[in-house]
Amino acid sequence: MSAKPAVTTEAFVNWAIAQLELDSRCEGGVYHVEVPDARRDKVDLPGNWAFTFDPLMADDSTPLVTAASPLVGQLAGALCADGQVAHARPRSGPVQVHEITERLFRAYTIEGGRVDLAGCNLEERPFLRLTIRVPGTDGSDSPALWHTLVDVEGNVVPEPLAVGLGLTELKPCGEVTPRLRAAAIDRLRQAARTEFARRRQQAFGDSGVESEG
Repeated sequence: MSAKPAVTTEAFVNWAIAQLELDSRCEGGVYHVEVPDARRDKVDLPGNWAFTFDPLMADDSTPLVTAASPLVGQLAGALCADGQVAHARPRSGPVQVHEITERLFRAYTIEGGRVDLAGCNLEERPFLRLTIRVPGTDGSDSPALWHTLVDVEGNVVPEPLAVGLGLTELKPCGEVTPRLRAAAIDRLRQAARTEFARRRQQAFGDSGVESEG
């Protein structure tokens, strides 16, 4: 069972920027980010900045962003401001029943008719993802970002299942967010922190930067 579904710094940073509703564009490998006026009193970040993930594009005005960069910690802090969690959903996950019809009936051939799925409802199943910056592994000096995910019962989600459910590629929920009581969120937080703290202590000690989604 794995506590660290694959994650890249680029994926995390781009998701965080989208989650925080910041304006972003990429031109030739250089990202330009601006905090909209409506968000400036809600996020403690510079008004605008540029960065890159490509070492060949980095210079004094365009810093290279890696897992060790201060920007990662700033984004994580903004996501967790006021003790909140960032609500997200799988980028490729179905939202409506008709979106799973093709997958369910892919093995069948329909001639002269159509197939509709009826009497079915999609039930939201909450997960909590804890992201932590850990020291380099396998002799590397470069920190890395690891995720741990827990389900509604507080069980750790193994990496293959997390990938299969699309939990490693997320997008913001928008205005429709899961209906979870504060106590339920707190239980998920505690389960994720307990599991990751155990593994972190065993492998790396206590250092790390966290965010939740």
